[in-house]
Amino acid sequence: MKCQVTLRQMARLELSEAKLWYDSQLPGLEEIFLKAVDKALKKLEDSPEIFPLYYLGFRRLDDASLPI
Repeated sequence: MKCQVTLRQMARLELSEAKLWYDSQLPGLEEIFLKAVDKALKKLEDSPEIFPLYYLGFRRLDDASLPI
């Protein structure tokens, strides 16, 4: 079952901060990070049932494939 993924305000803020951090660590790392985020969100959109239910129908994406 496909679903629409919506990022909460706090997640959008954390994503913006993470982009800046990745960019400051190594040129080009921000792009790798954003591609990994896009891939993870697409996975969540395509197969939400594989991610744990978090709260009132919301699912949480904790993806270890994101670069650290």
